[in-house]
Amino acid sequence: TIPAGQDGLWDFALKDNGATQGASYCFRIVKSDGALLDAYSVIPQINILSSATLSLSFVDNGGNAVTNPNFGLGAVLASGTFQTTSGSLGDTSRRLRLANTTYANGWNVTVAPTDGPTAVWNRSDSLAKYDFNDSGASAADSAVDTDSLGGQLSLNPTLATLTPQSGCSATGVTKGSNSSFVEGTVNSVTLLSATNASQQNCYWDFYGIGVSQTIPASQSAGTYTISLTATAVAL
Repeated sequence: TIPAGQDGLWDFALKDNGATQGASYCFRIVKSDGALLDAYSVIPQINILSSATLSLSFVDNGGNAVTNPNFGLGAVLASGTFQTTSGSLGDTSRRLRLANTTYANGWNVTVAPTDGPTAVWNRSDSLAKYDFNDSGASAADSAVDTDSLGGQLSLNPTLATLTPQSGCSATGVTKGSNSSFVEGTVNSVTLLSATNASQQNCYWDFYGIGVSQTIPASQSAGTYTISLTATAVAL
């Protein structure tokens, strides 16, 4: 019994006993006969979380998954001086889609070579290579990292198109900055980031990320590839 004008304090635990995902429940104290308490102005509410996921994939115009997408850079002729070739990561038919149904305080999307900081561009016969994260002279002619190869890859997310799901917004979602890979210093590049001001149960399509690569002088001719992995992490 709590006398009039006095406070009462209870400890209790709640268990999700098969409650509907996404549902909300409110609680209020009533008298023993079910009558409402006088001047009751604060009613606590709990929300049953939906299945929380943060997913990242490439999709086409219809939202269907695109597996193992490939993107090319402009062809250049073999040269006795270093060169720079450019292109883009993602296009209207191969969009990077971040879908968020989690209640985390934001997220980051980064990209890095699948094989880590020691990865290289490999010619199809694996007999010729060049680097993606050397910051030597012109980032191509002089290697200053742990390998003997030159070359540097840069990504510019500021050039990309960001399209929220219909009914959602880009509030709290920010494009990454123009960045170049440097071994041991910049091992991954941020493409997108979001704060807790971003919406849940929404997705964002991102494509047209600027890509440029310096190629060392006198690099052997051929077709070279490097594998990249994009990663989404909830904060």
